[in-house]
Amino acid sequence: MGKELPLVECAFGWGHIFKLYPDYLEVNGMPYALSALTRIRPTFRTMMGISSARFELWFGKKKVVLRGIAALDDARAILEYLSSWCRQEFSQDAQDAQDAQDTQDALDALE
Repeated sequence: MGKELPLVECAFGWGHIFKLYPDYLEVNGMPYALSALTRIRPTFRTMMGISSARFELWFGKKKVVLRGIAALDDARAILEYLSSWCRQEFSQDAQDAQDAQDTQDALDALE
């Protein structure tokens, strides 16, 4: 975790900053190793004509929520990149199946 430039940097919530680097992400200055990423749950909404994204990211039992991402192009890039790192197991469990479908639906909706 050096001084490299982020792949994506965007605002979320009320003035919080999220930065995505090749092997980790940083949320308000707190680093999270992508190798520890176990689950992603994306949600895309449009309310009163304003679109935004929300990501629930699990690093083992630790959940990090990024809500109110208005830059949808950045959100799409983040989702595609994080999906390649995610170690989520796609079992027959209903929740896992729903999470997998949510991820695919979110990617399809952005195309």
